[in-house]
Amino acid sequence: MTQPEETIRDDQRTWAESLESAARYFTDTDGGAFRFAVTSDELVQRRFNAELQQVLRGKETPVQIHDWSKASPPDMYPAEQLRRLKAARPETKGIICIGLERAMRESPEMLTLLNFAREALSDVGVPILFWISFRTLPLMSRFAIDLYNQRIGANLYFEHDAESADTDGLAMRFIAHETVKANQDLRPLEARLKLLEKQFDELKKIESPEKLANDIVLELLRVYVQISGMNRMVQSLIDEYGMLIDLEKPGNCFALAQVYHYLGDLQKAKDYYKRSLSKSIEIGDKYRESMTLYELGKVAALLDRLEEAECYYKEALNVSVELNDRYKKSMVLYELGKIAAATGRLEEAERYYNEVLSISIELNEKHKRSMTLYGLGKVLAATGRMEEAESCYKEALSILIEFNDRYRESMTLCELGKVLSATGRMEEAESYYKEALSILIEFNDRYNQAIVLYELGKVAVDMKRYKEAELYAEKALELHRELFSDKSNVNIPEQGMALTDPDEFIANLNISQPETPAAESSSAEHE
Repeated sequence: MTQPEETIRDDQRTWAESLESAARYFTDTDGGAFRFAVTSDELVQRRFNAELQQVLRGKETPVQIHDWSKASPPDMYPAEQLRRLKAARPETKGIICIGLERAMRESPEMLTLLNFAREALSDVGVPILFWISFRTLPLMSRFAIDLYNQRIGANLYFEHDAESADTDGLAMRFIAHETVKANQDLRPLEARLKLLEKQFDELKKIESPEKLANDIVLELLRVYVQISGMNRMVQSLIDEYGMLIDLEKPGNCFALAQVYHYLGDLQKAKDYYKRSLSKSIEIGDKYRESMTLYELGKVAALLDRLEEAECYYKEALNVSVELNDRYKKSMVLYELGKIAAATGRLEEAERYYNEVLSISIELNEKHKRSMTLYGLGKVLAATGRMEEAESCYKEALSILIEFNDRYRESMTLCELGKVLSATGRMEEAESYYKEALSILIEFNDRYNQAIVLYELGKVAVDMKRYKEAELYAEKALELHRELFSDKSNVNIPEQGMALTDPDEFIANLNISQPETPAAESSSAEHE
């Protein structure tokens, strides 16, 4: 289909304006800066680059094209790639970066690395134009938000379809709703990572691989595993330096155990923790001994070996008492409280939680207090002491709001809803459930959305709003079936609530027969 002549003229004018804008960016920018050009058509990208280079040659502003996907070696840090290009072509006045999507297929952590390297990229000292596709733009907003926010001027767009409409606005909303807190949480890690990577680059030139492995690589690994999408980098470092790490030192064993713990390889984590424990006892390092026993308890609990976990925690408790380490003691008591509650020993769980509360007040550990109040609230509710449970949840909620811990806030709101509905205060319960639901939607936690919708359905039945209950049930079942169509893919959040099997779920919310009382939910938090 032939384009109308007017459309062709508009496209030509847009192309010329974009070319002029990009040329001005390179000629008028002093020092390092970033800008983005967006297209999903590689032919458009190549043509624009060729014309831009030609225009800039006429202005005595030579720019070089760098292909991220052709880095050698392939895992070279982004800033180092550009430093080498600039060193090889000192006359260059700018860099055009292409091949990001292909590089991401090989290195999923590429955007995160670019984000962390933004200051080093600026230090290259010339303006940089990044080519990305419309598919990658939302990912920039998730994994490279700080780099993206530092761009000069608006992006250059070369397509005018539904995908590209209001792309910047969509990206900014995406950031606001899903990524700001995550990026704030990463800032301490980012600062640590920059320092370690700089030390790594410097020491690699002068030190032996063994010294590098034990002095820097272990710390790099512990930072990398805390950052989404860095597993490939972690594995690469382990493959290259793992055999050089001195496992006679309990601290090294502990560090490796933490790495495998983060990666989800619990058996390897357990093996290294046990090795660390043995070495710590051998040299009389009581503090390391208590830490390692605590981590072994966590691993055993994750493997659902609760008796074993309890034994480790009790050993850790004895050592922490011996050391008079109140902070570690409260951590261990909290985990013992969780195990006692999970195994039905509610009085014992209550004693543990109350002792943790006492220590948390002494140490001014407000966040730990909120977590403990939540656990204690569940124990009190399970023993029918609803008024006390409500008081615990409300105190926990005030602390979580203070700390802006939105996810735990949603869990606490849901538990408050359960307590209030159990005591017949349906309107208040409904209000708490709706507030919890809005936060879970914010986090895209569909698993717990289904739970809260189910609870809202029960409340609606009790309030004889059967049509509304039916709508809640339909939405809950839709999410439920979607999540459980392949049970291997169900990701139950750490603080999530238990969800029943589909058949039981349908039977429990029997809204088709209003005269039948709604069955009580068997939901319980999945810790």
